[in-house]
Amino acid sequence: MLCIACNKLEDEFDFMLECPLYKDIRKRYMKEYFWKYPNIPKFIQLLTSDNKEININIAMFVQKSFELRKTYNCYYN
Repeated sequence: MLCIACNKLEDEFDFMLECPLYKDIRKRYMKEYFWKYPNIPKFIQLLTSDNKEININIAMFVQKSFELRKTYNCYYN
């Protein structure tokens, strides 16, 4: 499926680390290390972390991103 914002293949990597729609949320909930120059090893490191703070922030990122996506869909569709 294509991303509603950047018109690229919307996979987990794009959603979590690349799509410009979620840039502000990403900056708030993820360390710059992960999204500044995203790559697959960093993505795997992020998703397999057993650091409680990182895991809570991932959950918050997903929740806030879905809320934004719902607003974006209502506005542009």
